[in-house]
Amino acid sequence: MRRASARLVVLVALTASTSSAGEPRATAVELFTHGRTLAAAGRCAEAVPFFLDTLKIEPSIGALLNLAACREKLGDRAAAYDAYRRAEALAHAQSDDREALARTRAEAMSASLPKIAVVA
Repeated sequence: MRRASARLVVLVALTASTSSAGEPRATAVELFTHGRTLAAAGRCAEAVPFFLDTLKIEPSIGALLNLAACREKLGDRAAAYDAYRRAEALAHAQSDDREALARTRAEAMSASLPKIAVVA
């Protein structure tokens, strides 16, 4: 409960600081920056919601890559793999150099993901 209330306070503060500008992109950048700060401090569990909130406002290769890295560190390999693949697709659509990074990370993880075979 404490994390959720702290996140809400930060989100309200960020929204209030950018609401006068009326730019959702500015809010997304601030949320992303706060998430990166938390992730860099090793607080990935707290950073994940900020990356998710960033993505709700604006699709971002950086947010997806950081989300994936945090999920991977937290042991949520399936969610990390998904975020890497989404980052790869977005990077491809935008002709961004980070496509190769996202693909490489996803491929490295794919070998260790559980697989289910359905036989009909």
